[in-house]
Amino acid sequence: KAIALEEDNALTMGEVTESYHNSIVNLAVGTLYCERGNYDFGISRICKSLEPFDKNLSPDTWFYTKRCFLALASKISKLMFMMNDTMLHGII
Repeated sequence: KAIALEEDNALTMGEVTESYHNSIVNLAVGTLYCERGNYDFGISRICKSLEPFDKNLSPDTWFYTKRCFLALASKISKLMFMMNDTMLHGII
């Protein structure tokens, strides 16, 4: 939250035009949770990091996002992970 507040303050003061720090932190945290197998929290954090999509979705962020979604799809296809309905609706 401290990063988000600092970004908002810098944007309102006009010091910075664009800032991706909060998005990158959320993406890194989500990726680490997915790596450890906690896909529920990891995917939700990754989706949160990309909002608003028109600002935060770039080729670099999509590369790391794609890796987590493909790892999730691989686990589901091998029946190593069962996705609940709330997670599915959150992703869609």
